[in-house]
Amino acid sequence: MKLSMAALCDRATVREGLLHVLGAGVTVVAMPLPAPLDVDLAILLSPADYAELEGAHKLTVTVAEIDGGRKLGEIQAGWFGPGAPPEEELPYPSLPVSVPLRGLPIQSYGRHHVVIEVDGTRVETIEFLVRDPGTMLPGVTSQPR
Repeated sequence: MKLSMAALCDRATVREGLLHVLGAGVTVVAMPLPAPLDVDLAILLSPADYAELEGAHKLTVTVAEIDGGRKLGEIQAGWFGPGAPPEEELPYPSLPVSVPLRGLPIQSYGRHHVVIEVDGTRVETIEFLVRDPGTMLPGVTSQPR
């Protein structure tokens, strides 16, 4: 199964087969520590054919420090794919997934990563930086004229 999209974001939900994402592309998190992480992981999986959807599947998401190597948490989800529908229902459906990472304990500043595995195969690694909010430069929002 191919990973079409994976992003850390402010919030992600799945409703009626659609992935709803708010504030995607989080790469820096600024917060006083220790504190719980406050992001979600948005994932969109795309099968090559219906055979890839059939049977039991497992998604594993692991969050860890890169520098210290400490594992902060692991979330697993599973699903059982149905048999193939009639050919007129092509193209193959994507599988939207929202993984809430909120609440995982962050203990140290520095580089962290999220490792995504599908059926035991690593499909993506997303890095993010945790910084002290006092070291952040203010952001700039462009306003239309």
